Amino acid sequence: MSENLHVKRHEKEERAKSDEALGYTNEGVRHLERHLRRLQSSALYFGFPFKDTHLRQMLSAHCAGMTPNTSYRIRASLNAAGEFQVSVAPLMALRSDGVDVLHAPEQGFALQSHLDCFQG
Repeated sequence: MSENLHVKRHEKEERAKSDEALGYTNEGVRHLERHLRRLQSSALYFGFPFKDTHLRQMLSAHCAGMTPNTSYRIRASLNAAGEFQVSVAPLMALRSDGVDVLHAPEQGFALQSHLDCFQG
């Protein structure tokens, strides 16, 4: 295999990953077993090695440092080598004063099909 082809294959393998979004409250990671099953299923599908004990240890370490009475979102990523990365961020409250909705034709965007706009 040429060196250039080997590097491209390696870069592709490094980019390949499976992500899972988890939620955390004072009770712990919500639906942890369900998330682990889904990650394991993805790992099997893509042929990635998977050891949930390592992810459990990482989650436990992150959760130990979380502020009580604060909800967090957790992103767990599994790469092609079976290595996990975990990122954690507090969940921010949504604005309670509503949301802005823009109608595409009023913003200068043409409708693509009759299914783009349902009129009653």
